[in-house]
Amino acid sequence: MLNVHSLHLTVQKKQMYACRELTTIKCKPRGFTLIEILLVMAIIAIITSYATINLLRPQISASLESTTTQISSDIKGQQLKSMAGDSEGAGTSQIYGVRFEADRYILFRGAYPSPSDFTVNLEPSVLIVNSPQEFSFAKRSGETSAGNVVIEHIQSGDQKTLSINKFGAITIN
Repeated sequence: MLNVHSLHLTVQKKQMYACRELTTIKCKPRGFTLIEILLVMAIIAIITSYATINLLRPQISASLESTTTQISSDIKGQQLKSMAGDSEGAGTSQIYGVRFEADRYILFRGAYPSPSDFTVNLEPSVLIVNSPQEFSFAKRSGETSAGNVVIEHIQSGDQKTLSINKFGAITIN
């Protein structure tokens, strides 16, 4: 007949033999389980993807902002040349203008198209939505027809609108 004390000793002996098989002092298995490793890897993947998305957002915004600023500056430059009567070596002053196409815009003097046109290609991720469109500035006054130019970043879908009034003033929305 087994008493409780002898049963307890039998269990201790079995544990002792199990410890010798694992060759550890404290008889606890070392290392991580597969589930623990997978859980840590999943957490790292989630944090990495979140960080990557948040790091790309400012770059996209900066790309759209710089394109908008460049186009606005070029429009104002063309208007100023027209108002100043800049002839760029020609005998008489001429009108200046900007023509917008989907992936570029053209700065022109006189009638469009001409050999003296200057083409500015946009970044591959930026697109002018409402193209083709053209703004010509009158000699001396710099007046033009009012209109909007919508610039879109293809990857994010973000848009900026350049609104040009008849006096050539530009507002960016």
